[in-house]
Amino acid sequence: MNVVSRKAYTLLILTILALGLLTTVPIQASTGHPVLGAVNSRTSPNAIVLAGSNVSLKAGSDEVSKIDGSTASGYLAIVFAVDTTNLVTFSGSQFDLYISKDGYSAISPDDKKYASGFLVSDLNGDIKKVTKSNPLLKGGEADFYIGKFSDGTHEYKVLIGPIPFDITPDYKYIKIFDGTATAVAVSAQVVEILPAIELTPAEGPAGALVTLKGVALEPNALLNITYENDPNTDVIGQVWTDSYGKFTYSWYIKDLKSDWTWSGTIPYDTINVYVWYNETGDFIDYVTYTEYYRAFVQLKSLKYGDVELSFSDLYTGAGNETLTLEVYVFDKVVVAGAWWNPTGAVSFSVDDKPLGSVTPNATGFFNVTLDIPELTVGEHTVKVTNA
Repeated sequence: MNVVSRKAYTLLILTILALGLLTTVPIQASTGHPVLGAVNSRTSPNAIVLAGSNVSLKAGSDEVSKIDGSTASGYLAIVFAVDTTNLVTFSGSQFDLYISKDGYSAISPDDKKYASGFLVSDLNGDIKKVTKSNPLLKGGEADFYIGKFSDGTHEYKVLIGPIPFDITPDYKYIKIFDGTATAVAVSAQVVEILPAIELTPAEGPAGALVTLKGVALEPNALLNITYENDPNTDVIGQVWTDSYGKFTYSWYIKDLKSDWTWSGTIPYDTINVYVWYNETGDFIDYVTYTEYYRAFVQLKSLKYGDVELSFSDLYTGAGNETLTLEVYVFDKVVVAGAWWNPTGAVSFSVDDKPLGSVTPNATGFFNVTLDIPELTVGEHTVKVTNA
């Protein structure tokens, strides 16, 4: 009986000691209420407007359009300190940005992290650029600017940068998280997320397959997509938003068939794409596609050895009726082109004799070797056709 009693007593002492060790672990985290505002420059701000209740900007953007409901301009800034007053108290040396539907001082299950790994120490230096990658950001990557500046009266420690693109309007609060503890700093003001659209790719050849994405729109709404600044003119197509106010629409961008007749930097045109609510005709947003002209970027004969155009890059080349190449009969000619319409073949002929054809890749590039047939001595015009 005495032995059993001693074993129970020893086990009880160990349990008490373990509980004592657990209760001595400190819990710390970033706390406070950073203030939202708009600065007049990303790289070298010297003025700021602080929000009282909210800031408005497009999803995926850092360009503020309203502060507290009034028209404003500038770039979204999260203010961490004013002079010697810290609005956020850090326990860690790094912090992440979240966007949330709620203003609770904790990371909620629906919160979305859209940028991470900012150094707290960078808030004490001059404004510097840091680039962050995250699928929620527009294009998957964005530049942020962190540091301190003065407006002549006060000194501010700020982080300047965009909000997520792939988001819904019910996300309103920005949270600052610097560890594994439960408490986080939450913006005192809310973000009003405005509708935004994104075109991918934003540049390329005529006839490229492009995809238009939209977020933060009215749910279950029919949209018109047009080339003209009018909801019913030159309509590309129609698409419905889903229950979250998002949409995706793909098509082949129109071919402007622009021509140029010189060598050098390849020119381009811009094509605007507009989005409207079908029912009301209300304008939502527009994006721009940069369409490069068809160009030759390499031309040489292999047997004769004439190099009329050496490849430099995809933005330098020659246009229509610009190049003259010396060749032998039965020579081989290497031709490369950039920004040709990928929906159709590029075909070559001389004196109505076909030389061959090639289909450009999705970016409009091709490279082909042509066999020169028997021709008379002298100049011959090579015709090149495309979709």
